[in-house]
Amino acid sequence: MAATEVFKMNNPNSTCTAAALTWSYMLLSGSAKPRADLFLPRDPTLARNMENIKDDDGNPERQVALMQLEPVKKNMGPASISSSEIAELFKNNAPHVGIFWNSFHTVGYSYGHLDKQYFDNNVGLYRANHTKDIVAKMDEIRKANGYGNWAGYIVCKLKPRLKLT
Repeated sequence: MAATEVFKMNNPNSTCTAAALTWSYMLLSGSAKPRADLFLPRDPTLARNMENIKDDDGNPERQVALMQLEPVKKNMGPASISSSEIAELFKNNAPHVGIFWNSFHTVGYSYGHLDKQYFDNNVGLYRANHTKDIVAKMDEIRKANGYGNWAGYIVCKLKPRLKLT
């Protein structure tokens, strides 16, 4: 079964890192079900997240921390990483949600046994049961949008919350 479109996006605004991190946080925390309108600049949560991380645009690790996420595995680049390598990295590093980027765009990926997801706020959210299907969709989008190979990634988990006694 090929990757299916969950929702379509056409977001030319520069919100990709905030959107990918917001999407990652939503999946990890279960705080909301991702839908297209939550990743537009007018959404209050995305706007707040954009404001919080904008000064750290060249520092994805700091942006991850500001979003209350913690790296599990990372490669800050420069590198040349294929979509299939991204899928394998996320599969092998719990909890399987995070971001990856090139020199100008950040996207998100989530690995679950029969639930692989690829989020690109310029294009949409795609889901597939099998890795080969989601990788094919990732490569199709990557080539169509001139993304080239990926330069870095951060696999994330939620930061532990302080317990007040």
